[in-house]
Amino acid sequence: MKKLLLVMAALLLVAPAFAGNTTAGIKAGLGMYNVTQSGGGESASGDIKMGIMGGAYVGFLMGGGKVAIQPEFLLVQKGTKDTMFDTDVKVNLTYIQIPILLKAYLGQPDAKTKFCAFFGPAIGILMSANVSADGVDDTLDIKDEMNSTELGLIGGFGVDAGKVILDFRADLGLSNTAKDASDDYSAKNVGFGLMLGYAFM
Repeated sequence: MKKLLLVMAALLLVAPAFAGNTTAGIKAGLGMYNVTQSGGGESASGDIKMGIMGGAYVGFLMGGGKVAIQPEFLLVQKGTKDTMFDTDVKVNLTYIQIPILLKAYLGQPDAKTKFCAFFGPAIGILMSANVSADGVDDTLDIKDEMNSTELGLIGGFGVDAGKVILDFRADLGLSNTAKDASDDYSAKNVGFGLMLGYAFM
């Protein structure tokens, strides 16, 4: 995990020095997340939980506009849901997520519509964590039972059509989100997201 953090820091330091042009904008959309649990030689997961995701990004273009390093600052709702005693129960996890993406453009750099693929590490900072149930007003706060940060990998593809951008991404959690868990137990976030954005520059 330390190596992943070093890679993120190196990308942030190198990108501005080699950038030819800079892009920036905002994006927002929907995420579909679940929590995979494993322990004792078995694994389990609940049902997919929908949530919002969105924020801002800056892209440092290099290689004549064919490659970019793109840090992002996003609010992402993760978690899972399940049915217990005929009642829908949700685990609601909200993170500030900071991906550092390596973005490769396909085709001509000066094309009005450009397709791209991207991949990179991400760190998530847990903002809130609770359990809610349908028909129950109160929620159970579980933030103290969760690790305050998570590390993961982001990968996906997108389309840049002038000022409008669209991206589809997979989000794979690498670190255990459960605090003080036994050595053979882990709970990790996994999900997909679709976001629409607007580029200011």
